[in-house]
Amino acid sequence: MDKPIFFFDLDGPILDVSFKYYQVYADLLAEEGYTPLPKDTYWEMKRARIPAVEILAHSQAGAWTPAYRTARKGLIETDRYLAYDRLQPQIKEVLTALRRDFRLVMMTLRSSRPHLMRELERLGLLPFFEQILSSGEELNPRWKVKYNAIQQYCTDGIPAGSWIIGDTSTDILAGTHLGLSTIAVLSGIRNREWIEKASPMHVIDDVSHLGEIIQLY
Repeated sequence: MDKPIFFFDLDGPILDVSFKYYQVYADLLAEEGYTPLPKDTYWEMKRARIPAVEILAHSQAGAWTPAYRTARKGLIETDRYLAYDRLQPQIKEVLTALRRDFRLVMMTLRSSRPHLMRELERLGLLPFFEQILSSGEELNPRWKVKYNAIQQYCTDGIPAGSWIIGDTSTDILAGTHLGLSTIAVLSGIRNREWIEKASPMHVIDDVSHLGEIIQLY
């Protein structure tokens, strides 16, 4: 009988991307002569899903929003800024423990697979996963991208007892529609108020708390 699969989103559950997000924002504003907000203020606004135009308006840069969005999109997945990503606490220990009972599959919406694979190799994450699923497809609602990718990967059906973990409604809705058990982490791009709107089965601060839900050790 196939082991169940544990589907992992990358940004949030595995990586702390707050430093990368902030550095792109801060560098772009500084280049144009604007004063960026402090990191904590910026990140809490992002986690509350406050639009970029409002965040920039707080730095008196609201009129620059369209150019900012274009420049940001071109930088956010470059090696220069991916270097700011940090592993979440205890993530490798958690992945090691999970592999005893689960097949591990990553599903991310990163748009540049070459940059993604270089980062995963640099961080020593590739050996933990049997497959890296990625898609930059522009499809709304976004959860359908992950839903479709997972369905296509599991051609013989998703094994019973499978899970998905993520930091946004994209992950939770995809998992719900696929019949997966769902876990949301608060270590990513959405705060509790927003993530709970997707009705995950479990909400934890970060992956170090997975043992409260699944017997890992």
